[in-house]
Amino acid sequence: MLQQCWNTQKGFGQKDCSFVDWEGVFQMVLAEYSKEQVEKGLFQHLKTSRERPTPADIVAIINNSAPEDRRKNKLKYVGIMRQIREHKFIDSDTSNWLNSYEKGDIPTVI
Repeated sequence: MLQQCWNTQKGFGQKDCSFVDWEGVFQMVLAEYSKEQVEKGLFQHLKTSRERPTPADIVAIINNSAPEDRRKNKLKYVGIMRQIREHKFIDSDTSNWLNSYEKGDIPTVI
């Protein structure tokens, strides 16, 4: 199924690499999930995207994080970073969210 994604979907924004390298990253990142979970995640991605998935896309699908939520998280992050650059105050809740986001605890678009 991964080979079919590689062959049929665009790799927009992804650096050139071989399928073997791409597959290796998938195996490393998705090793903790069952074959059924990964296949279901890949299938869901194929139904909703025209581009090749990243391992993070599949993890987010498995963990029930919708692409729209990931985009909203990314936009929130960009807004917070803008506030920081402009030396504006951010409260402790925002700071905690930012730390969680940067650690990877909050799903994002890659």
